[in-house]
Amino acid sequence: MPGKADLLLVEDDPVVERLMVRILDTAGWTVTSVGTADEALAAPAPRVAVVDLGIGSGGGVALGERLHAREPGLPLVFVSGTAPEDPDRAWIESARARFLGKPFSPGELLAAVDAACGEPA
Repeated sequence: MPGKADLLLVEDDPVVERLMVRILDTAGWTVTSVGTADEALAAPAPRVAVVDLGIGSGGGVALGERLHAREPGLPLVFVSGTAPEDPDRAWIESARARFLGKPFSPGELLAAVDAACGEPA
């Protein structure tokens, strides 16, 4: 269990965002939830970030690259209803980020976040 720690959630679908915040908050995360890449980059540095791959004009991986430039080694979990394209998949793997396909269960979301942070699932 990570305990109370900061998690940045970047999700532009309000229904999905509310559900994910509820799951993460119940598990003990302090969630900062934003809907755009610009808002994500303006947020304080988190312990871990969960990013929708479809966010923003450049996509979630471009945001992940910018977050990593700001905070090298930041654990990332990408979520999407579609599998990432090959170049995106290669960056996700090189950054040791996690990918979680939608739909997912609350347990799968929490396990992906824990794994990204190096916590046992």
